[in-house]
Amino acid sequence: MKHAFLRRTLLLLVVLTLMMGSSVFAFSDLPEGESQSKLEELKRMGIVSGTGDDHFLPNAELTNAQAVAMLVKGFDMSLDRVTVLKPEDDTPFYDTIPEDAWYADSFNIAAHYGWELPRDIDPDAAMSKAAFVHYLLNGLQLHGPFPVTKRYYIIEDEDEINEAYKNSIQTLLNTSLISLDEEQRFHPTQAINRLDAAVLLYDSLSFIEERQKDNEQGPIIDEGPDVPEIPEQEEEKPLSIEDDVSYNIEQVNEEVNKVVVDWGAKPHPGYGVAITSITFEADTAIVHYDRMYPDPDKMYLQVISYPQAETFVSSQYTIELEETNTEDQPR
Repeated sequence: MKHAFLRRTLLLLVVLTLMMGSSVFAFSDLPEGESQSKLEELKRMGIVSGTGDDHFLPNAELTNAQAVAMLVKGFDMSLDRVTVLKPEDDTPFYDTIPEDAWYADSFNIAAHYGWELPRDIDPDAAMSKAAFVHYLLNGLQLHGPFPVTKRYYIIEDEDEINEAYKNSIQTLLNTSLISLDEEQRFHPTQAINRLDAAVLLYDSLSFIEERQKDNEQGPIIDEGPDVPEIPEQEEEKPLSIEDDVSYNIEQVNEEVNKVVVDWGAKPHPGYGVAITSITFEADTAIVHYDRMYPDPDKMYLQVISYPQAETFVSSQYTIELEETNTEDQPR
């Protein structure tokens, strides 16, 4: 009799659980609609959590600690997937992150992935909208590269954007994951709230999934089954000094063009290109540049990067490129 009672009790619990359905995972303070379903899915995946009483606090400012932890979980980052770096003299990566803090592992992982978080970052301070977009792009690039357009967006409050975040914002605008408001403003210094950050992360994970499916399906044009493999020497070509640096011109307005100097795909972020000066001869603007090579004493995350530099030139000039220093460069 006792065993029969236990069996009936367990069966009742299972039935009740099934009847509750998605409400088991529900946050009680989310606005109804698409964002609610996205948050519930992130919670089911273990990427976000609430306050312990089924509240998510969607309008609360997202702290630096919460942002880093969310992104590290969302993009499945772990020390098993990256070369472990050792800080110089065994000093910690950060001056403000206690070793026993719940978010310490996330900050440690981000450092090993090359995220340039400030040494004196305040984990309890709110993360700005521009900073979150920047670190979100870092996470996206771990699963790329992804082809995107190179349209240059005029941002009315661009002067408020940290220089280190400008390219990230332009890139994410080109993916349509983020957008400007009706006045073409981004509000970069505004603190991002928990709901907006979580929805943006969900949309980014969906973006990755969609692009990976496209890659698995292959190109729309059938090139046949006997497409030759790329020879090994061509794969290594981006490392050569003979690899051409090119430029693209993007119109800002009728009077100004944006010139983007591009060195092509490189195997990691140790490569770079920098514009050193511009000289003018008649109706030609000569953009001088330097290539920057990896520091042999440093270790770099093995993820494809695209070294670029940009400048602005009057539209009345034609553009030429000229390398500043070609001596003692690796070949």
